[in-house]
Amino acid sequence: MLNSLKIVLTFIVHVVEEVLTFDICNL
Repeated sequence: MLNSLKIVLTFIVHVVEEVLTFDICNL
């Protein structure tokens, strides 16, 4: 349970970083 939660959090953080980087590049 805790291990899968950690994987999900890591995935979310990665997606957020990708989106932020994309937004910054678009400015």
